[in-house]
Amino acid sequence: MSQEAESIPRERQEQAETQEKKGIFARFKSRITDKKQSSLENMAILLQSGMGIRSTLRSLQKNAQNKSVRKQLAGITDDVEDGKSLWKALDRNNFVPPYVISLVRIGEKSGNLGEKLEDAVETLKKEQKHRSQLRSAMFYPAFILGMALIVTVGLTWFVLPRLGKVFDSLNADLPVITRWLLAAGDIMSSYGVYIVPALVVGLLIIGYFLFFFPPTKGIGQWILFHLPIIHNLIMYTEVSRFAFNLSMLLSSGLPVTQSIETLEEVQEYYMYKRFIRKLGANVSEGYSLHYTFEEHASQIKNMFPYTVQELIAAGESSGQLPGVMEDIGERYEEKTERIANNMGKLIEPFLLIVVWAIVVFLALAILMPIYNLVGDFSV
Repeated sequence: MSQEAESIPRERQEQAETQEKKGIFARFKSRITDKKQSSLENMAILLQSGMGIRSTLRSLQKNAQNKSVRKQLAGITDDVEDGKSLWKALDRNNFVPPYVISLVRIGEKSGNLGEKLEDAVETLKKEQKHRSQLRSAMFYPAFILGMALIVTVGLTWFVLPRLGKVFDSLNADLPVITRWLLAAGDIMSSYGVYIVPALVVGLLIIGYFLFFFPPTKGIGQWILFHLPIIHNLIMYTEVSRFAFNLSMLLSSGLPVTQSIETLEEVQEYYMYKRFIRKLGANVSEGYSLHYTFEEHASQIKNMFPYTVQELIAAGESSGQLPGVMEDIGERYEEKTERIANNMGKLIEPFLLIVVWAIVVFLALAILMPIYNLVGDFSV
């Protein structure tokens, strides 16, 4: 094995150890923003035009508008001028996620850094597009459910206490659900000023721990992954991300073992990260991708469609895996766009059922005693 080939795993291990030492805060700082993406895009253009890396970094630092980005670029420039490679400087200053650093490392070793940075920018654009699709798809149901919650709280706080006084003055015999509802109205009337802020803060805390706090966000991912329709959107997004990035890394010349290890950093959902970790371990021991997919068939049937597994096996056996993965990525990117665009129509029936249940409960609780009173008066 050549010295250059041996250096790839060694550098990969060094990168992984550096990331592990940095902790959660550093990984948060390395998240890509629009300003960082623009800087990387300009870096690729300047390098491909023939400008040297040091001159490029100085130019980017000078023209950076964002204070945080300018500070990070200053650190990267200092490290490169001190003799460090660009990928180590980017990693040390938490400028980009680990999978982008892998591409930069490949570009530096192969001498086509500008081209690999351009690939990295295209990958980041796809990542941004995937996240945007998920956010836009989730906005509509979150908005409807939020409005339903606001209306319910408003009725309980302001309307029910007044309605309860009317029923009390009539000495009406109230159904159980009406008594429950009026009791809730009394509680809100007396303590609503404390309950509503506590409810808002509680929901924010629950949302943070379910979807943002690293140690517990897997619970929220599990919930979303098992919701009808949302499951398909997540699966298509993650399959597309997996396929595109594996194709790009393999086409860049990174060995399959290192490519799969890098992919673990890209996937958003813990179940995909866990499977890709197993995939990388098996490949490093000499097993094929197809073997791992077959070995865990029952566990991944809701993560990778059977067609995808068969296409990967065919691409691996024919030696055309990068091209096959790119085709898979394009196909499932189209599926992601289609389901994201139709999310409102697909999920609307479920939202209507929830809203209908709330309306029926309120109507029964309020109208039943009124109906009984009207019947008593008519007699």
